[in-house]
Amino acid sequence: MLREIRSKYINTLLLLTVAIYLILLLGPWSGPVDAEIGVVSGSKNTSEIYLKVNQDLVNLRSGPGIATEMIAQVHKGDTLVLLEVQGVWNKVKTASGQVAYIRSDMVGEENGTPLLKVTLDGKQMDFEVLPRVENNRVLVPLRAIFEAMGAKVEWNQATQTATATKDNITVVLPLNSTQPTVNGVIWNLEVPAKVVQQRTLAPLRFVGEALGGTATWDQANFTVVLQNPPPPEPVVQPLPAPVPQFEGLRILSERDDSGLRIVMGSGVKLETKLNKTSSKISYEFANVQIDGTSYIEVPLGTQIIKVQGSNQGKNAVVEIQLPTGVEYRTTTEFEGKKEVLTIANFITGVERSTFSNSGERIVINATAPLTYKSSPTGTTLEVVLDNVLSGKALNDYKYDSRLINSMGFKTKKTGSVSQTVFTLVTSKPAKFAVGTSNDGSTLNIMFIDQSEIQPRVPMVVLDVGHGGKDTGAPGDNVNEKDVNLDVALKVGQILTQKGIKVEYTRTDDTFLSLNEEATVGNLYNAALFVAIHSNSSTEPNPSGTETYYYAPLESPELYIQKDERCRLATYLQQALVAKLGRNDRGVKQGNLAVLRNTQMTSALVEIAFISNPTECELLKQQNFRQMAAQAIADGIEGYMKENIK
Repeated sequence: MLREIRSKYINTLLLLTVAIYLILLLGPWSGPVDAEIGVVSGSKNTSEIYLKVNQDLVNLRSGPGIATEMIAQVHKGDTLVLLEVQGVWNKVKTASGQVAYIRSDMVGEENGTPLLKVTLDGKQMDFEVLPRVENNRVLVPLRAIFEAMGAKVEWNQATQTATATKDNITVVLPLNSTQPTVNGVIWNLEVPAKVVQQRTLAPLRFVGEALGGTATWDQANFTVVLQNPPPPEPVVQPLPAPVPQFEGLRILSERDDSGLRIVMGSGVKLETKLNKTSSKISYEFANVQIDGTSYIEVPLGTQIIKVQGSNQGKNAVVEIQLPTGVEYRTTTEFEGKKEVLTIANFITGVERSTFSNSGERIVINATAPLTYKSSPTGTTLEVVLDNVLSGKALNDYKYDSRLINSMGFKTKKTGSVSQTVFTLVTSKPAKFAVGTSNDGSTLNIMFIDQSEIQPRVPMVVLDVGHGGKDTGAPGDNVNEKDVNLDVALKVGQILTQKGIKVEYTRTDDTFLSLNEEATVGNLYNAALFVAIHSNSSTEPNPSGTETYYYAPLESPELYIQKDERCRLATYLQQALVAKLGRNDRGVKQGNLAVLRNTQMTSALVEIAFISNPTECELLKQQNFRQMAAQAIADGIEGYMKENIK
C-alpha cells in the first residue's frame, strides 16, 4: 500500500514538472512596446517559420537568382516569413506582404516576432524600406505614407529637412530632430527621424496623425492601422450676396533653375502696392482676400524665409521676411494676375572633408538645383555653375592640405546668364570625380593624388554568375549557370587571341559565394572585372539587354571611379545591343554585391531574359552565345584601348 502511494506521488510530481516546463516553453510571448500606440504584443504563429537576416545589407530579388530584379533591401536583424525553399534560395514574405527571394546563406531561422504590417484605409502598404522597431518605437517610411495620404513631400538636402503639404496643413520635419512642426506648432517626439537607405523613417503616430489621420493598433493581426481623415462635409454654397464678393489670393513657393520663387496669384488682375525694407517686403492687394494657406516657411540654405498673409479690411497683405544680404527681384506675370518674388539661386556654403588615406572632398551647397560643366585637366579642375550667384562662397580658400594648392570662386556674366566659376588647383596631378546629389542642389567634388592610385595588372577577370548548387534563374530545359559559363569561356578565348590577359572566377560547375567572387578579382589586382549573367523576371514579357555599374556618392572610394565604371558599362551595353539586336534596356546603377565589393573598374551584363520564351530559345543556341561573347569581348577591348595604356 505504501509503495502504491509513493508511486502515485512520484508520478504526480513528474506530471507537474512536465506541465510547468511546457508552460515555460510555450508561455505568453511579448513583442516590442510602442508608447505612441500602446503595448505591441502577440503570440507566434506556429504554422509559419520566421527567418532573421544575418548580414548588414541584403538585396531581395524578384526570382531565385542574382540576375533577377532587385525589388527591396533588408538589414541585419530584419524578420521574414519563409514560404518555400528553392535550392540555395528562399522564397519569403516581407513585413509589407511583398513576396521576394533571398539567398539561404543570408538568413537563419528565428522563432521571433510576427512581421509588422501597416495598412492605410484598409489596404496593406508596400515599402522600399521596411518599417522597424527601434528603442521601443515603431518607425515607418515618411514619404511613402505622406504621399499615400495625398500630401506633397519635398526634401531639402542643405537643411536636411522634409516638408509635407496637404490642403491647409504644412508639416516640417528636420532630420535627427525631436521637434517637428505642424502648421508652425511644435510636435514633441521621443525618437527623432532617421535616414535608412536614402529614405526617411519617422515615428508612426507622428506620421499617421500629423496630416489629421488616426493610428491604431490591431493586436490580433499584429498590424498598425492608419486611417485618412474623413472627407469634409459638403458645403452648401450660399446664394449670391447682393454686395460685391472679394476674389481669392493664393500663396505658394516653388523652385526652378532661376532660384526660389514666392508666388502670389489670383483669378483677376491685381492692384498691388509694394513696400520694401532691408529685411522685409510687404505686398498689399486691393479688394482680394487670402484663400487657403496664409503662412508658409521656406528653407533657404541654413535659414528660413517666412511668408505671412492676412486680411485687413477689404485688402490682403503679404509680408515676406528675408535674411540679411539676400538678393531678389520682383516681377508681375500672367497679365497682372500674379506677383512673384524671386530669390536667385546662390551658394549657401562650402565644406571640405577627407576620405581614405589621402582623398579630398569638396561639397558646394546651393538653394536650388545646379546646372554645371566641369573641365578637369591634370592639376586643375574648373566647374562653371550657370545662373548661380556666389552667395557665401569666398574668392579664396586656404586649407592645411598637401594636395590642395589653391581654391576659390569668381563670378562673371555671359549674355543674360550669371555664372559662378569654381577653380581648384592641386599641387600634384589628381583624379577628379564631380556629381550632384539626388535633389541637385549639392555639388560633390572628390579627388585623390593620381600617383597614389595603385597600378593594376592589365587583365580582365570574368566573373561567371552562379555555379554548383546555385543554378541561377531557370529556363526551359536550361539553367542560367550553364549559359553564363559557356559565354564566359568564349569571351576569354576571344580576348586571349587578342593578347589580353584573362582570369575567371570559375571555369567549371563550382559554387562561389558573392563575396568570394569579388575577392577573386581583388586578389588578382586586375584592371577590369566583368560579371556575366542572364536576366530573369517573374513575368514572361520582359526582354532585352541591360548593363549595371555601381558608384554611389555615399562610398567615396567607388564614387571616384564613377566615370570609368559608367564608361565600361556603356561600352559593353552598346556592343551587346549592336550585336544581338535585342531591346536596349540601358546602362543602370545597381547595388549588386560583386560591384559593391570589387575595388577595380567593374560592370555586370545581363545578356537576355532566360524567363522570356523567345530569348530563352536564343540563349540555348551556340550561335547566339558566340555573338554575345564576341560583343562582350569587343566592349572590353574597346574600353581597354581607350582607357588602359
